[in-house]
Amino acid sequence: MEEKFFEEGNVKINRYFGKISKKLPVFYNPLMKLNRDISILILDYFIRNYKKNLKICLPLSGSGIRGIRFLKLFQNNISLIKFNDKNPLAVENIEENLELNGISISEKSSKDKITVTKLNANLCMNQNKWDYIEIDPFGSPVLFIDNAIINIKNNSILSVTATDTAALCGTYPNKSLRRYFIKTKKTDFYDELGLRNLISFCVREGFKYDKALIPILSYSQNHYYKVFFLVKKSITEVKKLINKLKYLDVTEDKEIIIKNYLNESNIGPTYIGELNNKEVLKDLNLDLINDKKAEDLMNKLIEELDIVGYYNLHKLIGYYKIKKIPKKDKLFSEIKKRDYKVSGTHNSKYGIKTNMPKKDLIKLIKEMIT
Repeated sequence: MEEKFFEEGNVKINRYFGKISKKLPVFYNPLMKLNRDISILILDYFIRNYKKNLKICLPLSGSGIRGIRFLKLFQNNISLIKFNDKNPLAVENIEENLELNGISISEKSSKDKITVTKLNANLCMNQNKWDYIEIDPFGSPVLFIDNAIINIKNNSILSVTATDTAALCGTYPNKSLRRYFIKTKKTDFYDELGLRNLISFCVREGFKYDKALIPILSYSQNHYYKVFFLVKKSITEVKKLINKLKYLDVTEDKEIIIKNYLNESNIGPTYIGELNNKEVLKDLNLDLINDKKAEDLMNKLIEELDIVGYYNLHKLIGYYKIKKIPKKDKLFSEIKKRDYKVSGTHNSKYGIKTNMPKKDLIKLIKEMIT
């Protein structure tokens, strides 16, 4: 399989070209550029607001593109960065790409600022205590979350990506129960539910160590879910998170009801708290990456209401046998005139979040099209 030069951000790498799958000699997915862009935004925010000298662990490095971009931008604020991949070809590719970008590795010792290792990801994380850990596997992150939480410091960032979206969003409920300990089913807001279920799993893993994993930025995009957690060693913060784990009753007529208990029809436990810290989002330096896609996503996340779930207008009018959908901007205007809140969603063009009761929303839609 042929290697070719490829540029992303301010970095040039030698990468393998071919179908994006586990069969690639060294895994690199250009479609995950947005994922890496936002990691840069969060790392910059963290350096400006929390810590100036960071120990960074990238236990599943692949081509090394994310870490090389970190070094290009934040080298003076990184005291240690560990690139790791158990694939020997990936290790060779990381070292080649570091050299290609003018970043030299002197001796392979624990004193080096930049280290490249060929270890199991969990063993890699066990070698130090970290200010930033990036868990970005091909598939589920469940095998790595426990060790990441053990080895991350207080007031640090844990970044988690999951591409096994079908297990989280309700397509495969048995797999969700087996892998994430969550009872779930397919809903009209499945992509948001999957994101909340991922958060639920991670925060429950943190409880074992009295560590609160507080979501500061999270989103669903195409084939993956992404969450950045601020990790705090705090019983008080853990108790707050416990109160944000609930069960949902999604009725046949699309009503979303939050419950404190599990029964045959409910799903959960899932996370019902804020998906994003809006103050963090507003403080991100978008000029660092100069990417319209990331800017658009951040604006949508800032505007999105902190309400659990959303109505899919296309499916909602189908269920109620309404012939057409009113224009979204006019519908939003009418909802606001009635003193209710409303917003779109970042992951569905038909999604609508509102605190207007569903029966009133249906009545309003019918009035608007008659």
